[in-house]
Amino acid sequence: MMIEGFGSPILAYQSPKFDILRRLKKHFDEDILFTNFISTQNGTIASLEPILLNLMKHPGGTTFGQGPELAISFDQAAARVYEKNGYETSFLYGGDLSWRNVGQFFSRQGFMHVEGKSDIHNVIADVQDHVYGAYDRYAYAYVLKKLKEATKPQFIFLLTTNNHPPYIVEPGYQSKPLA
Repeated sequence: MMIEGFGSPILAYQSPKFDILRRLKKHFDEDILFTNFISTQNGTIASLEPILLNLMKHPGGTTFGQGPELAISFDQAAARVYEKNGYETSFLYGGDLSWRNVGQFFSRQGFMHVEGKSDIHNVIADVQDHVYGAYDRYAYAYVLKKLKEATKPQFIFLLTTNNHPPYIVEPGYQSKPLA
């Protein structure tokens, strides 16, 4: 999962009274967590593509999915490693797959399934959206459903939408206090 804008500096303040991680704490403590990614450029897509393609993008250039590389299937794409080793591979985005051509582009990069907001709406009941897509809890529910129904190992890359400025909180969400 890639959580956009989840800056690690705030984690220095993680404590029982300032529980910023909440239910994620277990996963930060027990799962494999990569924290030292360096963006190729400022922006979601300019950071996302190099991570998933195992390529550096030259500064100031267009993104791969919005340039002449749109139709290229990159042999070194990260999902291919899993695909070649028997995993079912999925790219899931909580927003529209037309955004920056992610649906069209990542379907060529070793992902067997490229799914977006409309897929989440088709599987999860009563999904609520914000300006960038489905609220993250619905994307997480979609992933959990996929994992529960899986018959083979899974590589699922999830790009969330909530943790993006202006940080839109789902209506009715009750935040716990942070001291």
